[in-house]
Amino acid sequence: MVETIHFAVKGRARYKVPGLRNSEFLKDHLERELQNERGVSFVSASAITGNVLVFFHSDRGADDIVGV
Repeated sequence: MVETIHFAVKGRARYKVPGLRNSEFLKDHLERELQNERGVSFVSASAITGNVLVFFHSDRGADDIVGV
């Protein structure tokens, strides 16, 4: 289950993604797929920390991104 870690700044959220740590394949997949989502302007996934940083338009909420 994806866990929202930080979403205090409007339009930006950080998530902990199970299975991402040490997985370059999942990192690349998440960055590619999330970048194509409506309203998402930037995605950075880390196979080192297991976290994903997403910048999105303010008309979407942090919970909307997790549901993608």
